[in-house]
Amino acid sequence: MDSTEFVTHSDVYERGAEANLYSESLGDQFVQLWRENRSKTNYRQAVGRETQADAMLELATAVHQIILDYLSIGHECICTRG
Repeated sequence: MDSTEFVTHSDVYERGAEANLYSESLGDQFVQLWRENRSKTNYRQAVGRETQADAMLELATAVHQIILDYLSIGHECICTRG
């Protein structure tokens, strides 16, 4: 892929499935979730709340750890370096 090529959210989720980070069906669910939430946010039908932000942080932290464990690269992570 050329670095100047336009990448959509759907492309990112598709590539994650291709890299076996998750199943294709889970990638499809990510796309659907993004579409539903994008529309609500764009039209101000749903505004992020503290509980939503906390849940997203918890999810991101868990996914981050799964990737580090799966790839056995925890020693290269700069997130915990102080």
